[in-house]
Amino acid sequence: MASNDLAGNNYRKVTSLSVPRVILRFLHSLGKKNDWVEAGEVVFDVALDNYGSPSGWQESALSQAKFLAEQDGPTGRLRKLKVGLEKRLRWTPCTFATLAMRLRN
Repeated sequence: MASNDLAGNNYRKVTSLSVPRVILRFLHSLGKKNDWVEAGEVVFDVALDNYGSPSGWQESALSQAKFLAEQDGPTGRLRKLKVGLEKRLRWTPCTFATLAMRLRN
């Protein structure tokens, strides 16, 4: 299970659940003895994502982006790591390139 509260373009938070492999085996009884044989098998995986976008999430996301930009100012580590903040071209509160313009408006 993983959780990420770094806002994206359309959500404030995402929680992910991943089960890499599930195996279900179906057994069949043979006669009166306690003998069993495999009659079938199903193998699958599960990946679930829960996206949260509560009302007013854009404002809190912009506040988060402002905080990150202020904290990153002295070192620039987030920009150097390219954690995905600068790669988003559409509206994203965490884009450092557009944060200054948003704060001026």
